[in-house]
Amino acid sequence: MEQKYLQSITAVPTLPKTMLPEYFVRKDNCITYRGNYYSLPSGSYKGQGTKVLLEIKGSSMCIYSEANQIVARHIISQQKGYIVRLEGHKRTGSDRVEQTTAEVTALFNNNNGVIYLTLLKENRPRYYHDSLKVILKNLRSASQESIDQTLGICLENKIFNAYEFSQVLNLQKKLHPAGTEYLTVGSSADTTHLQQGLDPETSNINYYESILN
Repeated sequence: MEQKYLQSITAVPTLPKTMLPEYFVRKDNCITYRGNYYSLPSGSYKGQGTKVLLEIKGSSMCIYSEANQIVARHIISQQKGYIVRLEGHKRTGSDRVEQTTAEVTALFNNNNGVIYLTLLKENRPRYYHDSLKVILKNLRSASQESIDQTLGICLENKIFNAYEFSQVLNLQKKLHPAGTEYLTVGSSADTTHLQQGLDPETSNINYYESILN
């Protein structure tokens, strides 16, 4: 889920540059902080090893270049797996895929998640981004235990389809209901179109239940 903010950039660092922690800039012009992704202006990534400096001020963060010039300021998200993006920070199509992958990976919070996404992409490259969005929509209301169990089941049974993954996950949600671990926050927009090309040839809930027994 992407959160958009617009703030004026007028802050100056209150600590000497050498005392501020360094963070690596990702190829999608973001940094990671406590499970979330915070945007930087387009072109901030200058190649491997690009760094910025981070200063936390209450509920906000200020991001500085290594030349000690402020490049962005964000409100710190209390959620997990979110992209916090300032208006004006553009992204490309490849950025969107990478960012959605990052969101899903953060919610998986499991090494099996990286393996699963790699195999999903190999099996359904044409629908990979749409598959990610379907999975992400279902992950937000899932407990970590139900996610872990679903990943194990889908890897073991070679289920590399977002719609089928979601059916297994929904069964696991009933067995392992979410508490307050993840908050359901997101858009109510119609996502029916995301299932185009994602539906299995047959969808039998009894089949998925038999896997669990």
